[in-house]
Amino acid sequence: MSKLYIIFFFFLLTNLNSFGQTNITFLNGAVNNCNSQLNFILINDTTAIYTDVYKEKQKFRSKTYYSIKKTNNWLKGIEYLSSSDNSNISNISLDLQQSFIFYTKCFEDFSSCDIYFTLDNKEFSLSQLNSEAFSGDHNTQPFFYKFKENRVLYFVSDRNGGYGGLDVWFSIIDSAGNFSFPINAGPKINTIADEITPFYLPLSNTLYFSSSNKDTGLGGFDVYSSIGSLNRWETSINMSSINSEYDEMYFSLFNDKNAFFSSNRITDSSSFCCNNIYSVEFENEIIDIQDTIQDLSDNAGFVPFEIYFDNNSPNPRFFDSNNDLIFSYKKFYVDYFKNRESYYYNQNDSIIDFFFESTLKKGYKGLISMLENTLFDLSKGFIVELTIQGYASPLASDSYNRKLSSLRIKSILNFINEYSDLSLSKYISDSKLIINELPLGESESFLSVSDDPEDIKKSILSIEAILSRKVTILNMKSYK
Repeated sequence: MSKLYIIFFFFLLTNLNSFGQTNITFLNGAVNNCNSQLNFILINDTTAIYTDVYKEKQKFRSKTYYSIKKTNNWLKGIEYLSSSDNSNISNISLDLQQSFIFYTKCFEDFSSCDIYFTLDNKEFSLSQLNSEAFSGDHNTQPFFYKFKENRVLYFVSDRNGGYGGLDVWFSIIDSAGNFSFPINAGPKINTIADEITPFYLPLSNTLYFSSSNKDTGLGGFDVYSSIGSLNRWETSINMSSINSEYDEMYFSLFNDKNAFFSSNRITDSSSFCCNNIYSVEFENEIIDIQDTIQDLSDNAGFVPFEIYFDNNSPNPRFFDSNNDLIFSYKKFYVDYFKNRESYYYNQNDSIIDFFFESTLKKGYKGLISMLENTLFDLSKGFIVELTIQGYASPLASDSYNRKLSSLRIKSILNFINEYSDLSLSKYISDSKLIINELPLGESESFLSVSDDPEDIKKSILSIEAILSRKVTILNMKSYK
């Protein structure tokens, strides 16, 4: 039996004691029943889609339904997507603007699951569209969103290169409809445990997901939230007000007043087993998240952020006779763009375009924005303290990578010293601008990044290797 099968259905077999919690309500109406209900997503105020899991001839089956709400009650569901090949359909995610419908399709024994989508009444599977990236892996629980120019598909997989168990991954979709090679959402989201059921809210830049991490959880699967995007996240927060010692998953948020999740708890309102849908008034947590975003906005919205470097940059030819680094980050930033074409070697162009046009530029602009705010605070008599961490990919030895990450920090320090005609350098001399340096080498590189110099694609050119070569501006504090 596959691991995804176990994760998806073991909740059906559990008998639980009564459990209740303030502000959480068993969903009114006829959606909940003696089967399991998952992935309740509102399309509008009165229409929702969801997955129902049931047993037929000693085999588990899943179908998708839609339900209409009348007088505050959700009516019995009507089948939404039907299968012509006896497969199990679940986990729907919609793009209403362009009529995309994403979903998981698993065959009878659940040994193989793939993500499909329909467009103009035609069905496509990701493994068919990009066999190198998606074939041979269990891929499930898609969540699609479009925000500004970005089209992103989050999903769950136990593919190689993750942090253990099931992880949250994402793929960027270019203007031609091509799906990039999957990228892991990173260690702020994924752990050695299982992470499942991603739901991203672009308005607040918040990812909601569930994790079985025993170190931070209350028991079973808990719902977590993290602010950020793609693979740049704040530390995940356990949403303890809705979690229990049992399993909470498939959290979704329609607006500030309507949140839903699935749980195998049993309340006083229910005599059912398994997973059912619960609604929750979530005002306090939403306010906390929005306040956090406002706090970041008040500090120019740039802390923490990443600044990226080309492979083996800076290298020893940029030292002077005193073994000091000559140039600042500006030169290495420009040189990186000059070397851009080499990164289109045998991989999806869209993700490289996204890195150079969005991620790399955003880091440079963030650095300038930070220094503008730093100079302003210093001019008002504040002491400003920065914490800067440097990283490298695992291509070379540990000692070399620590030195390289230290040089990357040094290039940022040179940039700070040169900024605005040396206007910041005097504050450094007077200890008004304090900079904490942490060269951490390869400690945060992705597990899938190769340390083999012969494997250029995985050790240098892959997006995981690209994102490992960086400096993080971790913190900025202003005080008197």
